[in-house]
Amino acid sequence: MKTLIAAAFLAALVPAAFAEAPGGAAREVARMSGEAPAGFTLTLTVDGVRSSKGTLRAQLMKADYASGSAKPVGGTDAAAVNGSTILSFSGLEPGDYAVQLFHDEDGDGEMKTNAFGIPKEGFGFSNGAKAKFGPPKFADMKVTVSADTNSTAIMAYGIL
Repeated sequence: MKTLIAAAFLAALVPAAFAEAPGGAAREVARMSGEAPAGFTLTLTVDGVRSSKGTLRAQLMKADYASGSAKPVGGTDAAAVNGSTILSFSGLEPGDYAVQLFHDEDGDGEMKTNAFGIPKEGFGFSNGAKAKFGPPKFADMKVTVSADTNSTAIMAYGIL
């Protein structure tokens, strides 16, 4: 059971979907007109980063209330800064978002796990949400963006 829970947790932290956060139709209009992308910025302060080694890799998800789920819509990464690191997502349309991230200390682009699938590298979630035998629910990580918005994530290292 614990292995299944850890596997589900890791599935939520797969870096494959990490890409520049899209700005939707506003970005397309801006591209065609030569203007900067419209939208809001979500700034995430990541506290509890244990070292300046490696990179923080973050995935941005947006609520899709029509399907009852959240979908990855982009991501970003930043050099880790011991203590606190700032991540930003710009060009966002209004809506409910969440961020999940991990500290890729060895720079291999993957989250290291033990034999049971438990993360060996740090991880965190927007809105200060904490993992409990798997990633928190979207509602616990949710940040409503209707203007430029700030949120905090707290890194966790070690066993859940």
